[in-house]
Amino acid sequence: ATGYAYIPKQNYSGFRIVSLADPENPEDINEVSTPNIHDIYAMNNIVYVSEGSNSSYSIWDVSDKMNPVMMARIDVPNGGYAHNAWPTDDGKYLMTTEETVNKTVKMWDIQDMNNINLVGNYLGENNLAHNTHIMGDFAYISHYTVGVKIVDISDPGSPVEVAAYDTYGLHDDGSFYGCWGAYPFTTNGYVYASDLEGYLTVLYFNQPETGIELTVNHQSGWNLVGLPLDVEDPYLMSVFPDAIEGTLFSFSGGYNLENELDRGNGYWLRFPDSGTTTFYGQALNELTIELMENWNLISGISSSVPAASIQDPDGLIIPGTLYEFTGDYVQAEILEPGKGYWIRSSGPGEIIISE
Repeated sequence: ATGYAYIPKQNYSGFRIVSLADPENPEDINEVSTPNIHDIYAMNNIVYVSEGSNSSYSIWDVSDKMNPVMMARIDVPNGGYAHNAWPTDDGKYLMTTEETVNKTVKMWDIQDMNNINLVGNYLGENNLAHNTHIMGDFAYISHYTVGVKIVDISDPGSPVEVAAYDTYGLHDDGSFYGCWGAYPFTTNGYVYASDLEGYLTVLYFNQPETGIELTVNHQSGWNLVGLPLDVEDPYLMSVFPDAIEGTLFSFSGGYNLENELDRGNGYWLRFPDSGTTTFYGQALNELTIELMENWNLISGISSSVPAASIQDPDGLIIPGTLYEFTGDYVQAEILEPGKGYWIRSSGPGEIIISE
């Protein structure tokens, strides 16, 4: 949308398309009619219109400024006042607010404009949200009397509040006082919050690392496994709930019964049936692994790594000795997340596995 402004018409009946080719003399080149309009946002030649009292949101392709095309209209069932709308950075989802008591902040899947679906909801404790802005995996919501709400939307279907700051200390009821704006678009982590009462609050948000999810297959019987993510609880039955308890073994010259898994180590583990295990945690992008002389059980990181990419500065790895187990031993060419591997070293030292 560079070089153009999209401005609500004064009679709330649509928006103007204004050329800024000559910034000192902006030129109206077209206008679009909508049932009502309260707010408008443009990104990548797509315009998102919040249609106020019409309880709807329309999405427009304005690539051709002289012939805008409405791609979709979202009519909110039993909707409130369609107040603002903001797309995720990838344009796949749209978050909307209704500035009406008990009306949730909604997340819509807009990947198919012919089949838009509501996938997630959020609402703070005062039950009255004002505006939302999205940057990365987080939505920054001005939430009237309870201040600023920061919501993790990395899973659009399950928005989760991760931070909050109450800018209005008098009460937390659902009334039109307090925070009216939360502006996150800075490079230093600052969030600027403005209140109706004339206050400006500068906040700092240190974004938490967002977790990832991995699914790993296992076979019935014995498997060589590893920990593919940095998890909060490394206890065996928390990590592999479908495994047979008391069958986790590490190796350090002999087998040792274990109750927890550690990053970089490989383990024998037995399952009653074949299936899958889903892990959730922080990505492991690099591991330094201590090897002992002779055979070692190791595991890799959160992504697939070719065996040839293992960093071995001291030349410890004996060529052709990386093995996986799939019912039989097979020479491995790639370290896959969640799998364990035998590897043979000519002496003690360190290797590095990284992306």
